[in-house]
Amino acid sequence: MHHASTHFSLAMQAGIQYLRMVTQGPIPMVTITHNDDDDLLAIHDEMASMLDHKLSAMPEWRTFRRVDRMLLRRIGTAPVAAPVQVAPKIERKRIQPELFGDAPIPYMTLAANALTETGQPITTVDLMDYIGKRRTITGDPKKARIVVQSSLSKDERFRSIPWNGGRAWWWKNQPPPQKKTAA
Repeated sequence: MHHASTHFSLAMQAGIQYLRMVTQGPIPMVTITHNDDDDLLAIHDEMASMLDHKLSAMPEWRTFRRVDRMLLRRIGTAPVAAPVQVAPKIERKRIQPELFGDAPIPYMTLAANALTETGQPITTVDLMDYIGKRRTITGDPKKARIVVQSSLSKDERFRSIPWNGGRAWWWKNQPPPQKKTAA
């Protein structure tokens, strides 16, 4: 069993290093003072349980835990553990514009303001112009545009729709307005 314990210990050390990198946060250190397999498994179970709670929403962690359980079964010491449960989604609260102080107004707040003010879908080009008039866009403007587009795609309030022969952003929960025609 000593051979399996050595591989297990090396795998745990590699896993801890990976988790430090992925979470960019502290991972509690565990000091192993002797090679007692039961103690090693108890430390493993305690650490895995704690990290299950902290990282259960990460698909990489769930995959790691499946591999971990397969390895434990292979060496014949698998604890009987329930599958990792996914943590409930935490609802983020939107920052109110009057609370920004000297900080720049977030891109998504400006996107919502643009749609509200115009009452029309807005292209990414027009939205970047709108944003640029209301806050400083630092760094590379192309990267800022990519950040805005990515954020709009992920934000549950917005969707991309066909508009005037191209694409534009609009509210996800509202039908697009009728296109204005020349009189």
